[in-house]
Amino acid sequence: MQITWYSTFISKSKIFNLLIISILVLNMLACSVAPSNLQVVYTEDCGKTWQLVPTGQRVPSGVGNMCYRVVMIPNYQLQGESKFKVQFSNKVNAFVDMDYIYTIVEPLKFITQSRGIGTAKYDTEASKEYIDNQFESTESILLDKKIKDICRAYLITQDVVDFDANFEKIVFDDANKALVGFGVKLESLDIIPSFGEQTTEAIDATTALRIYESKGMKDQGIEIIKAKAGASKIVIQSSKPEVGN
Repeated sequence: MQITWYSTFISKSKIFNLLIISILVLNMLACSVAPSNLQVVYTEDCGKTWQLVPTGQRVPSGVGNMCYRVVMIPNYQLQGESKFKVQFSNKVNAFVDMDYIYTIVEPLKFITQSRGIGTAKYDTEASKEYIDNQFESTESILLDKKIKDICRAYLITQDVVDFDANFEKIVFDDANKALVGFGVKLESLDIIPSFGEQTTEAIDATTALRIYESKGMKDQGIEIIKAKAGASKIVIQSSKPEVGN
């Protein structure tokens, strides 16, 4: 009789534990809904196809499916930056500091191009910093490379002195066209070229000579530029010297 009572107690305990676990799982599933600041996508076939969970709807659990993955994609603006080498025409080297802001507007297109984040941790309560960090490598591989290629291809056709002042907009528009297939939209793009000392001096001299030419002072300008190139500072005396008493 004692053994039967003990067995019955164990069975009831197991049932009770299973019931508690089931309730917890159901509560977790009920709480796992797609928030408005994230675009939640999931796959049931190891990344062959992906589906989007609409905001406010429950995220499928995928229990028992080894190929089930869930990825959070930011639904807010992200920022990227890079510094890289470029060439203008005539093989003039320069460096470019680039900053850009972008938005992932089509998550299903984006996830198919960014398979590296297909195993990212899913947590609707994860911090913004954690989620953003998941996309750093994607920026380098996907966005940075695409924008760099477009920037280099354009600048190598430009003269270092006369390149189009609207080149940022030209690169911005071309990059946005190229990124349509990735589900990404550039919101802004800042590109600042920097040159070596000799290149900077050559640009300044060329620009100065054009100003002298426009004022009919080409010969004087050449002499001033030559003198400046050989001295750290040039002082031009324009007033007449005073005559002593």
